[in-house]
Amino acid sequence: MVIRIHVGSNLGRLGRSSNTVSIAGNTSLLSKILEKRVKAILKHIINDDLELRLLEPFYTEVIFQEIHKNREYLSKWFPWVEKTTSSDDTRARITSELQRFANNNGFSLGIFYRNKYIGTISFHDVNWNVKMTSIGYWLSSEYQGLGIMTTCCKELLRHGFEVMGLNRIEIRARTDNTRSIAIPVRLGFKEEGILRQVDFHHNQYYDHVVYGLLKNEWTSSQGKGEH
Repeated sequence: MVIRIHVGSNLGRLGRSSNTVSIAGNTSLLSKILEKRVKAILKHIINDDLELRLLEPFYTEVIFQEIHKNREYLSKWFPWVEKTTSSDDTRARITSELQRFANNNGFSLGIFYRNKYIGTISFHDVNWNVKMTSIGYWLSSEYQGLGIMTTCCKELLRHGFEVMGLNRIEIRARTDNTRSIAIPVRLGFKEEGILRQVDFHHNQYYDHVVYGLLKNEWTSSQGKGEH
């Protein structure tokens, strides 16, 4: 994944639109991003049908509507869904994710299939001392089973190991989420253990399974033409 600023992107218009957001000290979030992360992930085309775009306030309404359409399905797995009741909630989440990106502490990307937003994939907070992070994701139910999320995860792995210089990337999932678990297995992650009762949702505790992939394992697999 090549990281570059695309002139004319939606992010480039933030300072001139009603979507302008700011952080502490009345500093434009756009300015802080450009100051701290001159090379920004704004758009990455994977193939003719699929691309990743940095989440911006510009996309607030389409993201909220997709969450709302998948509310029953998503609420089974993600506690944040029930707290997302309006476009304002989505906008606040996007602003928070842009803040993390500006702080060089992970980012969230929208998944666009044939120019339609269908989900999100993220690098969570980065531990730069040991050069590790984790991947989180969700996908609209009607687009599952097409290999889309596996492809997107593969792009993030390449970016994390080859561009960001990370040494370890994790994926964690509830032990009963078989679709989510299939992705790290398919990508060659190693199952490392079970975190017992770390998730409390709908008045019930759930276990998480932890999968990890190291940079040397990724490099070796690429040399063999795997993934």
